[in-house]
Amino acid sequence: MKKLLMISAIIVCILFVLASTSLGQTPPFRQCPAVGADTSCAVLVVFKPNGKPVVLTDPSQGPYDQIEDTLVGVQNNSNKPIFSISISSSAAIFGFDGDGICGNDPNTGQPFNPRPAGCPFGPTGYEGPNTSFSVQSATSGVVNFPGGIPPGGSRYFSLEEANFTLNLCGDSSTPIVEQITNFGSCGPTGVKTPTWGSFGSASELVSDLGEKLQLRCDGGINPATGQPYLPSFHLYYTPPGGSQFRIGTCPFVEGCNDGWFSHSGKNPATGKPKCFVMTYWRSRDYGGNDNPNPWTQAGGVNTTSHEPVLDWAVTTFDVVTNNLTKLDYEYRYKVLTPPIPPVPNSRFCTAGGTRPEGALVRTVRLGDPPLGPDTEAFFDRVFLNLQAIDPGNAGPMAESGNLLGDLNADGSRDILDFMVFLDGFGTCEGATRFDPVADFDGDGCITFVDYQIFLQFFNKP
Repeated sequence: MKKLLMISAIIVCILFVLASTSLGQTPPFRQCPAVGADTSCAVLVVFKPNGKPVVLTDPSQGPYDQIEDTLVGVQNNSNKPIFSISISSSAAIFGFDGDGICGNDPNTGQPFNPRPAGCPFGPTGYEGPNTSFSVQSATSGVVNFPGGIPPGGSRYFSLEEANFTLNLCGDSSTPIVEQITNFGSCGPTGVKTPTWGSFGSASELVSDLGEKLQLRCDGGINPATGQPYLPSFHLYYTPPGGSQFRIGTCPFVEGCNDGWFSHSGKNPATGKPKCFVMTYWRSRDYGGNDNPNPWTQAGGVNTTSHEPVLDWAVTTFDVVTNNLTKLDYEYRYKVLTPPIPPVPNSRFCTAGGTRPEGALVRTVRLGDPPLGPDTEAFFDRVFLNLQAIDPGNAGPMAESGNLLGDLNADGSRDILDFMVFLDGFGTCEGATRFDPVADFDGDGCITFVDYQIFLQFFNKP
């Protein structure tokens, strides 16, 4: 029996080491300085490269006050800043009683020895540098990191107990999807006031976390010519306490546009989404055939030899991983009367309009870097490339009149749309039956995730 217990203990230790090593973190966790009886963090929250957090512990580090107080570190291995973590416990982790890392050792009545240089960092004495608490109760609250923990950076603080649970927004339920509507055409320039699904009309949509979504028609004056730029739609996302970034655009002169976002649910107390999960923006090259394609050209891909094709420019933004996926779908033009192109918005970018797209030819992926300088530079290039296209007599960029979930674009969501989805379900890019209209999350395959999104749109009035 002793031998079996010893083997089990060895296996547990091996699994712990393997798990910690795979995350690039093994004890001792030096994100925390020595405090009292501890030489490093007893608990470490690690944000993995995919943005998901995991909690690691070091059994060699007990309470730094030798009673129950715990030294906690946070390591950011993701590609985006971390501004806060929400935690809760069955114990009074926020029941602060004066023996925080910058407080007094209850065993001596004197400041902890050693203790962090620079104390105190906040009013409770439990804060670490650039850390604050929003206490909701003795058992729950939010640990804030003003300015954010940058990628590769870390913070530390202390709590009254070691056992706590991370409350991850959107992690426990299927995200709710909402279509962005009623934004009209691009022009005049400025902030649009679309309808953000069930949240109604507003110049921006703000979540409980302080995130923001905004839609603009951006223009300006070309300094080289003194003439106005051709304006373009841009969808923006602002992280909590961060800067505004573009996460979607219309790269086509007479583009037909639609989009949606998902969230973790509406907070009945505030009427706001609890947090955003994903956004999707699609622009179709209606009007004349924009050649060269401003979208793929900005991504360094020359698709001129593919023409004539009808392009879809699609961006999906994963809020959790902070990655922006950009792709271009190329379709043959459907044989119609009168012939196309041009594909006038007045005929095709309306509810119940015929789909001008024929067979899908190929998908061009333009990378999925984290939101930041690289993505902003990409959107700058798209906008400048758009200015090189002769607009001729084209109409303005416009909102699609089709409801998301109306896969065959006949003006209604019915069993025919369900059959379109089923026909492509389980297929991926390159398969004959793959249809991007059913790939709602833009990952290149039509999966159960897409089914969950489609079903929500399908069941909307």
